[in-house]
Amino acid sequence: MPSLEHHSGVLGKTFAGHLLRRSCYMISTNRIATFAEYTADQAVDILLDTPPNLALPEPIHHITGEHFINLGTRTDLPEGESNGTRRNLIKNWWMNEALLDGTATSKMSFFLHTCFTTADEGQDEKYFDHIALLRFYALGNFKALAEKMCVDNIMLGYLDNTQNDKDAPNENFAREFLELFTIGKGDQTAPGDYTNYTEGDIQEAAKLLTGFKTTGIDDRHNPIYIDPDTNLFRGRPVYSRHNTENKTFSHRFNNLTITGAVSAEDMWRELHEFVEMVFAQDAAPQYFVRRLYLHFVGKQITPAIEQNIILPLAQDLKVANFEIKPVLRRLLKSKHFYGQDDSLEPDTVVGATIRSPWELWCHSMSMFEVGVPDPITDADRHRLFYNGWVRNNFLIPCGMDLWKPSDVAGYPAYYQTPSFYREWFNSSTITTRYLLGQMLLTGKKVIVGGTLNGVQLDIVPWFTSHFTEDPSNATWVVNELISYLLPLPLPQERFDYFLNEIFLDGLHPLSWLYDNWTPYEDSNFTEDSYVRTPLENLVKAIMYAPEYQLI
Repeated sequence: MPSLEHHSGVLGKTFAGHLLRRSCYMISTNRIATFAEYTADQAVDILLDTPPNLALPEPIHHITGEHFINLGTRTDLPEGESNGTRRNLIKNWWMNEALLDGTATSKMSFFLHTCFTTADEGQDEKYFDHIALLRFYALGNFKALAEKMCVDNIMLGYLDNTQNDKDAPNENFAREFLELFTIGKGDQTAPGDYTNYTEGDIQEAAKLLTGFKTTGIDDRHNPIYIDPDTNLFRGRPVYSRHNTENKTFSHRFNNLTITGAVSAEDMWRELHEFVEMVFAQDAAPQYFVRRLYLHFVGKQITPAIEQNIILPLAQDLKVANFEIKPVLRRLLKSKHFYGQDDSLEPDTVVGATIRSPWELWCHSMSMFEVGVPDPITDADRHRLFYNGWVRNNFLIPCGMDLWKPSDVAGYPAYYQTPSFYREWFNSSTITTRYLLGQMLLTGKKVIVGGTLNGVQLDIVPWFTSHFTEDPSNATWVVNELISYLLPLPLPQERFDYFLNEIFLDGLHPLSWLYDNWTPYEDSNFTEDSYVRTPLENLVKAIMYAPEYQLI
C-alpha cells in the first residue's frame, strides 16, 4: 500500500542518485557518494534548508559587461537592442544558476513556472522580476504566490488582465486562475457548473480583477509600485477602471459576497479576500499536491495513491496554510518516493519516468563537470553557448523551449494524460536526445554543424579523478560508471553488453588491464590515448542507451 511512512536507514547510491535527480539539477559522483551515506531525513533537509547562493545576482550584459536590471541601468545598453535579446540573457542567467544550484530551489522555481505558465514576453526588467518571483516563493507559500501572480506584470500582459476593464471585462486570466492555476474544473455537473466552480464564478472573478494594470517601466523604482513582501516590481490598481460592485459567488464558494473596493488601496483587500476564498476550498490543496506528485514522483495517481498520498499531503498543506516546504519534505522522505511501499518495487518509482530535455542536459553537464564559458570574463561566448547550442540546437529540437511553452496549459509532458513524460519522445526529438553524449565528447553540435563554443567533455581526467579504487579492473569500471550514470542496476545481460561489446570490444577482460591501463600507468598517466577510446565508447553508449533517458 502507498505509504508516507519515513524511509529509514542510509540511502545508498541508488536512492541517493534518485533523490538528487528528482529534486535538483546538480548531480555528480561526489554528491551521490556523499548523499549515499545520509538518511532520507538528513539528505532532504540539506536540499530544502540550504540557502541557494547565486553566482550572479542578476544577468551580465554580453557587450557592456555590466548588470542591466536592478543593479544596472538601461541607458548603458546598445541603442536599438531588442527586449528579446535581453530576455534571452535572463534565461541564460537562470540556466547557468540552475546548473550550479545544489539545492531544490531552482527545480522548484521551474515547477512553479509550470503551475503559473507564461511565455517569455514583455520588457526585460519585468521578465526578470517574474522569474525572481518564482524563485522567491520556490520553497515558500503557494497561496501567497498565487496572489502575487494576479498583479505580476508579465502575467497581467500574458493573460490580458491588463485589458480587463469595468466597461469591457476580460475573463481570460480569471478563467485560467481557477481552471489551471489553483483548483481545477472538476467534473461538469450541469451546464456551466463544474465540481469546483461555475461559469458565473469566472464572471464575478473577472469583475473583481478589473483595473489591475501593468506598470510603466519608468515607474520601476517608485516605492508605490514595489511589492512590500518581495521587493519586486508589480502591477498597479487603477480604481477608475475597476468594477466597484459587490461580487457574489456561487454555491461552490458558499455564496460568498466580497464587498467592492472603495479606493485603489482597497482593491488589494478585495483581491486578498478573493484568493483566500479560492484557497479555502479543499480542491485547492488537492490540486496542488497532485501537480507536485506528477512532477516529482510519478505519472499515475491510482485510487490508492490518491487516498494514501495525495489526500494526507493536501491536508498537511492546508494545515500549513499552503507552505510548500513541509509537504515536499514529507513526500521526499517517504517510503513511497523510493518505491519502498509494501506492494511496490523500486523500479515503479525509481527510474520510472523520462527526463525532460532540460534535466537530461543539466544532469549530464553537472555529472561530467563540463565547464561552460564564464558569464563575466567570457560573456559573449557564454551567450552564444546558451543561445546557440543549449536552447536552439538542443532543448528546442528535443521539444522543450525552456520558459516558453506553446500555450497557457504549459509543457504537454507535465499535464497531457495519459502520455505525460512520453511527450518528450517522438520521431523529431529522439535523435538529438540520443546524440548528447557524442556532442559533449566531440565538442560539436553534430546534427547541424558547428562547435559548442569550446565546451567539451574530456573523459580521461574526469574518470581518473573520480574512479580510483580499482580502475584496472574492467568489470569494476563498467559497474561503477553504470551505478552513477543510470538510475537502477542493469540486468546481467544488459551489463554484459556494455562490458563485453562496448568497453572491451569483444576482447578478454584482461585486455583492459594489459593493453590499456598498464601502458597508461607506465607512462606516468601522460599517454591517455591507451584508455581514451574505450572510455569514450562506454560513456557514449551509456548516454545513448534508453536507460539513460530515465530518472
